[in-house]
Amino acid sequence: MPENASSSMPTEAGFRSMRSQLAGSTFGQRREDIFRRLQESAHKISQKFSGKELATERDESVQELCESLEELMSYGLRQSAGTSSFSAASFIQNMQEMVSGNAGGGSNNNDATFWEFCQTHLTPHERQRYMDLKQIWTNVGRGRAFIRATLNEKRLHSHVLTWLSDEEQLHRFYTPWSLLLNDEAAKKLPEIVDSLSDVLFALNVDTTELNAPRRSTPSVAVKEEPIIFTTSPVPVVGRQKRPGIAVERPIECVSSTEDLLGALKPIESVEVQQILSKESIEQELAQPQEEVNLGPFDPIEPELEFLKTPLPDIGAHVGESELYEDRSDTSSQWSKSSSSANCLANSQQQAALEEHVNQLNERCALLETRVAELSLQNRLLIRRLTKQFEETGIDPSSSLCSNFLITIPHVKLAKTQRSGSHYTYEVHITMRQRLEHWTFFRRYSEFYKLHKSLLKTHPVVSAVEFPPKKHFGNMNLVFVEERRQQLQIYLLNLVETLPQVEACKSKAELQKVFPFFRDR
Repeated sequence: MPENASSSMPTEAGFRSMRSQLAGSTFGQRREDIFRRLQESAHKISQKFSGKELATERDESVQELCESLEELMSYGLRQSAGTSSFSAASFIQNMQEMVSGNAGGGSNNNDATFWEFCQTHLTPHERQRYMDLKQIWTNVGRGRAFIRATLNEKRLHSHVLTWLSDEEQLHRFYTPWSLLLNDEAAKKLPEIVDSLSDVLFALNVDTTELNAPRRSTPSVAVKEEPIIFTTSPVPVVGRQKRPGIAVERPIECVSSTEDLLGALKPIESVEVQQILSKESIEQELAQPQEEVNLGPFDPIEPELEFLKTPLPDIGAHVGESELYEDRSDTSSQWSKSSSSANCLANSQQQAALEEHVNQLNERCALLETRVAELSLQNRLLIRRLTKQFEETGIDPSSSLCSNFLITIPHVKLAKTQRSGSHYTYEVHITMRQRLEHWTFFRRYSEFYKLHKSLLKTHPVVSAVEFPPKKHFGNMNLVFVEERRQQLQIYLLNLVETLPQVEACKSKAELQKVFPFFRDR
C-alpha cells in the first residue's frame, strides 16, 4: 500500500480535526459525513485491491466509492440559470437534502449536475467521447461515467488538481458551503485520490443504470391492482319455475356391452373347415390369370461383355494415389501450422499494440498530472511574487508594458582570496513572449560602474535614483536587504527610461543592446 494511503487513513484524531474544519455552519455535519464516507471507502479499497486483483462494481466497497465521489462532487452545486440560486424552495430542498442524505441525487431536471462543471475542463474530443455513449443520455449518467472512466485510466488525480487550481470556475458552479471550496477538504482530497493509484479498476462506463436519478437501493413498491370500470349492474328478473315431468330412461353404465354387440352385423354361417377346404384352394388356383403386358425384354448379353475383359494393373495407380495422399497430408499439416503461426503472430502483434497503447495512456496521465501540478505551482508563485511586491513596495504594473521582467530575489555572500568577502546580487530576467529566463550575479561595484557610464551616454538616467555608496557597515544584513530592494527598483526604472532596452523582445536582442545582462 502506498504512503499516501497510510497518510489518508481515517483516524479518530483526523476526524476530530476535519470536524473542526468542516463544521461551523448548518451544513457542517452533512459535509463531515460525506467526507468521512469517502475516506473510509478509499482506505478500504486501497487495502483490499492494492496490487492484488481487479476492482469491479461487483464489490460493494467499489460501488460505495463511486457513490461517495459523486456525492462529494455534487454537494453544494449552484442551481442552474433557470432557477433562483437562493430562493426559499432551494433552501428547503437543501435542508431536506441534509436530513435525508441525498445530496446531489435529486431528480429535478432544472438542478445543476456535476457533468456541467467537469466538462468545462475537458477538450472537445474528450467531451464528445462522453456525449457519444450509446447507453448514456442524461447529464447525471455522463458525470458518473466520467468518474468511472477516470478511475479506470488513473486520471482522476490530475483532474482534481486542475479543478482545485481554477478557483474562478469553482465559485461559478459551487456554493460557499461546498466541499471543493473548503480549505481542509481541498487539501486532503488529492491525497485520498492519489492513495488509489495502485488499484486497478475495471468499471463499466456505458450502461443504462447510470442514468438513474438516484443510486440508492430502490424500496419495494406496493403493487397496485388495476381498476376495471364496468357498467352498472342490471337487476335479474326471476323466472317462474314450471313443474317438471319425469321421464323414465334406462340406466346406462360404462361396463354395458349390449350396444356394442348390437352394432355388429351378422354374416352367413360358414364353417371354418369349409373356408379352408382343399377344393376351394384348387378352384382358386385353376382360375385363369390376366396377362400383364410387360413389353419387349432388353438383352443383357452386351451388358455382361465387360466381365470378359482382363482387370487392369493397379499397382502403379496405387503408388500414385499413396503419393498424392502423402502430399495432401503434408500440405494440410503445413496449412494448419502456417495458420497457427499466423494466429500466434497476430496475437503477439495485438498484445504489443495493447501494451504500447497502455504505455501511451500512462504517459498522457503523467503529463496531465504534471501540467496540473505546474499550474498549481504557477498560481502559488504568482501569489508569492504579489506578496513580495507588496512587501518591497514595487508596483509590478509599471513594468507590464515592457517585454521582460527583472527581479533581484536573493543576495549571496562570496569569498575570494584577493578581495576577501563580498555580497553578490542575483539578477533574474524573464522574457514575457518566449518565456526565456536566465540568472546572473553582479556586485554593487558593477552596478555603480554601469550607472556612471550611462550618465555619460544617456543623461536622462540622472532622473533615476541610484543607491549611494557606504564605506562602513556595508556588510550588515539589514543594509544589504535594503540595497537589494533599491537595486531592483533601479533596474526596473532604468528599463522604462531607456526605450531601446524596453523594445527588446528576445534574450539575444536584450544582451546585444544592454551588455550588462549577459551571462559570464
